[in-house]
This record gives sequence, C-alpha cells and structure tokens, in this order.
Amino acid sequence: MDSKIKLFLLFGFLFLLIAAAQVKTSIFLSKRERVSIAVFGEKPYVLSYDKKNHLGHLAYFDPNILVNVPGGYGWYRLGSVSLLGKIEGQQKELLKRTFEELSGAFVDIVVYPKDSAVIDRTKSAFVDYFLSSRSKITPNFYKFSTDNIIDRFLLKKTLRLRMDKLVILSLEKDYFKKNKKSYYRAELLDSRLKGFFYQDIFSSSFSDPPFLFCLFYLKFLSL
Repeated sequence: MDSKIKLFLLFGFLFLLIAAAQVKTSIFLSKRERVSIAVFGEKPYVLSYDKKNHLGHLAYFDPNILVNVPGGYGWYRLGSVSLLGKIEGQQKELLKRTFEELSGAFVDIVVYPKDSAVIDRTKSAFVDYFLSSRSKITPNFYKFSTDNIIDRFLLKKTLRLRMDKLVILSLEKDYFKKNKKSYYRAELLDSRLKGFFYQDIFSSSFSDPPFLFCLFYLKFLSL
C-alpha cells in the first residue's frame, strides 16, 4: 500500500477517535435535559438552558456585592473572585463554586475574561449589556472551563438565544447590609431562585415583577 494512503488512513483514524471522544464527553450532546452556563463579566449571570425546548432561565448579579467564597476564603466582592482564584491557582474552580453557591444550581461551564481578573459593575441595563457582550464571548477574549470543541461551539449558539426564549431575573438588589457593606447570602437568594432554573419558561405569570419577559424586543428576534 502506498505510504501516502497509509498516512491518510492513519490521520483519518485519529480524527475519528478525537471526534468520538468529543461527542462522548460533550455536555450539550449528553442525555441531560439542561446545561448551566456561568458568565463572569460586568453583570455576572447564570444561564440554565433547556435543550429539549430551546428555552433559558437567566439570573444576574451585582459584581460589587460581597459573596462568601466556598473553601473557607471568606467574603470577597463577586467581581474580585476571579483574581482570588488566579492568585490561588484555581480560577475556574473558585468561579464555578461561587456561582453554584449563589445560584443554588450546578454549573457546567464557566466563562471569564482573559485579561481582566477584577470586574466592576456596568451602568448599562442588563438587556443592553447582554445583547452587546454575548457576541464578544470568543476564545480571543474569554477563557472557558471546558476544552470540548462541540460544547464551546454550542455554548456560543446558546448565548444567542432569541430574547423571547429567555426569562431574566435580576438579583442585583437581593442583598443585605451590615456595617455599611452589602452581602449576598445563599440562603436569602434561595427564596427567589428556588425552582427558577428548573421550571417551564411559560409557566410563570406575566405579572410576576421579577421576570423580564422580553417579548416586545421584536427587533432582536432575528439574533
């Protein structure tokens, strides 16, 4: 057999092995009903995506509020957790565990900026921030806690969900004050988030004030 054909067959076999491994380890292609994504940015948020119905529940936080970082690290600004993780050599792990603590839900993938380890709150409304920032979540500017190529591709597609497919909950003001400092406490957030990441997107009342139903953003329906 010609050496070029052997080489071609070898590379073809290796490609199939790699592709099979990617499919096998993909979270999006697994049998799980939901995938949860945490994005660390000027308005940090957790998005729970229903794969079957192509719907999402999203909760966002204020990066200036103090959070109790799991692992005995104590209270830090949410916007500084990435820097703490970088110093400790476990950036992905601390961000993932902190988002899980806040949301009360398992987080599959964490996305965080490459350059900026400290985040300050933007003054923009969340919907404006979300629409303008989601297209910038690429390997050029962000790091991903997963190396799976399929999941990275589908993650970017998920973040581009139409706005009428999302229920958005603000948790920017769900904190308590003590000694002039503001704190997020997981047990206080539970009353707002209990079941939020697992319910049918259309089961909630349109009159429920925490939910921002963006059905009237018709100009964004093509996104």
